[in-house]
Amino acid sequence: MKKLSVFSYSLIILFSIAILSIGTVSIFSIKTLSDFIYDEVGASLEEESRLIGNLINSNIDNSPEPYQKISKVIFEDLNIRVSIIALNGAVLADSHEDYSLMDNHGTRPEIIDALSGKTGKYIRFSNTLHRHMLYVALPSGKNNVIVRTALSIEHIRNKFTDTLMDIAIFSIVILIIALLLSVLTANTFTSMVLAIKDVSDHYARGDFSRKLSNIGPKEVSQLKLSINSMGEQLKTILNKESFHKNELQAMLNSMEDAVFLLNNKMEIKEMNPAAEHLFRNSLESCKGKSIHSILDNPPIIRLIEESVDSGSTKADILAVKRGLDLYFQVRSTPLTASEKFLGGILVVLHDMTRVKQLENMRKDFVANVSHELKTPVTLINGFVETLMDGAYNDREKLEQFLHVINRNSRRITNIIDDLLILSNIEDKGTDISKENVYLYDILFSAYTSALKESEKHNVQMKVKCDESLTVYVNPTLLEQAVLNLVNNAIKYAGEKSLITISAKIENSQSIIIEVSDNGVGIENDQLERIFERFYRVSRPQSKKKGGTGLGLSIVKHIALAHKGRVTVQSQPEHGSVFRIILPVQ
Repeated sequence: MKKLSVFSYSLIILFSIAILSIGTVSIFSIKTLSDFIYDEVGASLEEESRLIGNLINSNIDNSPEPYQKISKVIFEDLNIRVSIIALNGAVLADSHEDYSLMDNHGTRPEIIDALSGKTGKYIRFSNTLHRHMLYVALPSGKNNVIVRTALSIEHIRNKFTDTLMDIAIFSIVILIIALLLSVLTANTFTSMVLAIKDVSDHYARGDFSRKLSNIGPKEVSQLKLSINSMGEQLKTILNKESFHKNELQAMLNSMEDAVFLLNNKMEIKEMNPAAEHLFRNSLESCKGKSIHSILDNPPIIRLIEESVDSGSTKADILAVKRGLDLYFQVRSTPLTASEKFLGGILVVLHDMTRVKQLENMRKDFVANVSHELKTPVTLINGFVETLMDGAYNDREKLEQFLHVINRNSRRITNIIDDLLILSNIEDKGTDISKENVYLYDILFSAYTSALKESEKHNVQMKVKCDESLTVYVNPTLLEQAVLNLVNNAIKYAGEKSLITISAKIENSQSIIIEVSDNGVGIENDQLERIFERFYRVSRPQSKKKGGTGLGLSIVKHIALAHKGRVTVQSQPEHGSVFRIILPVQ
C-alpha cells in the first residue's frame, strides 16, 4: 500500500477536522434553528389566538355569523387560518372553509387540550385542507368558544429552507476558507518536516554542516534546536571515532607483524599491509575469501581452528614456505560478541625469521670459534706438555716447539682482535665518527702497510686514484677494510700477480673502491658465502697462510657502517674484483 506524504496526511486530517467541525456546527444550528422557528411560529400563533380571543370577547356576541366575518378579516390581515369552535366541538367559523360543512372538531388533539384548560399546539395533517398544519388552540374565554389558529407547514418549511440555504452558503464559504487554511497549515508543517528530513539525511551521510533555522512554534523550535545539538554531538562522536580508527589503522599499517581479522565463517574481513605482503594479495582481492584459499599452511590453519574450538588464545612458532623458510610466532585469539556468538578471530603473525637466523648464527659462531681456537690451543697445550716432559733440554726441539707455540698464540690473538673489531663495529652500527679526508691517502696508507707482505709473496701492487678526491668516512675503519682486501689478495692471488687498488665516483652518487687481482679467482658457488664469519674458500690453505676467516666479514660490516655495501666478481684462473660502494655525502 502506497504511503501518503506528510502534506497529504496533514491536509486530510486538518480538512477532516474542519468538515467535522462545520458539519457539527451546521447540524446543531439547523436543529436549533428548526426548533427556534417552530417555537417562534407557535408563540406567534398563540399570541395571535389570544388577541383574536380578546377581540371576540370585547366586540362580538355568540352568533356564528360575526365569527365567520371576523375570521375572514383576520385571514386577510394576518394570512393565517382562523377557526372558532364551540365547546361541543362544532365549528362556528373558519377562514378557509365553510364551517357548516366541516366535521365536529371535538376529537382534534389541540381542541382536547384547550377543553382541558391547556394551550393545544400540534403539527398534524389537515383532513380539510389536505396538508400538514401547525395548530394552536387556546382555552375558552368569557364567550365560551375556542379560538384556533393554524399556519401551513409549507410556509414554515419555505422560511426554514431559505434560512438553511443561507447556512449552507455560509458553511461552504467557511469550508473553502478552512481548506485554504488547511493547505497553508499542512504546507507549513510539511516544510518543517521536510527541512528536518533534509538535515537528518545530511547527518546520515556524515555531513554536519547543515543547520535548522530557529523559526516556528515553540515546540518545533525546541525540536530543531535538539536536532542541531544532536548533529553537533554526532559530529564530535564520529570525529573521535574516526580519529581512533585512523590511529588504530596507522598502528596496524606501521606494524611489521602481519595482522588479519576473520569472521565466524573463517573469511578475511581486514588485514594490514604486512599481511598483504605475506599473502602476496591485496585486501580487496582477499576480502570475503576463506583463509583456507588464501593461506596454504595446514599448521597455521589448524592452530586457528583449535583456538576457535577451545575459545581461547593459541600461540606457536610455525614455518611459512616462501622460497626460503620464514618463521612466525602465530597468535590466534577468538573475539566473542556474546556467550554464544563468535564475533571473529584476530590472528597476529610475528616474524621470527631473523631471531631464528640469529640463533643459527650464534650456534654456528660458537661452533666456528670453538673450532678455530681448538686447534691452536690443542697444539700449544701439546707442545707445552712435551717441553715440560723434558724436551726443553733439546735445543733444536725447544726452538721448534717455541716457534709453533708463538705462531699459534699469534693466531689466537689475531682471531680475538678481529672478533673485537667486528663487535665494536656492530655495536656502533652507522653511528661512527666521520670526517672529510682525501681518499688517495687512505688507499696509499693501505698500500704502504701491505707492501712488505706483497714483496714477501712476490706480488706487485699499484694505486689508481684522483689525489683531490675527498670522502666523508671514518678513515681508520675504511683503511682497515681496504687493507683486509689487499692482504686477502696477496695471500690468495699467487706469485707474480698484480693487485690494483683504485677508486672513482660513479654518477655523482657513489664512490667505488676496487681491489682487483689477476690471480686464481674463486668458484661461483662460493661467492655468496665468502663474507660470512670464519668461512674459508680453502681451509687448509687459509690456515697455512695464517687467515682467521674474519677479514672479509670485517670488510662487509665496515661498508654497512658507512651505509654502503661490498660486492665481488670472480672467475677461476682470471682473478677477482672486490668493490666497496659508498654513498656520496
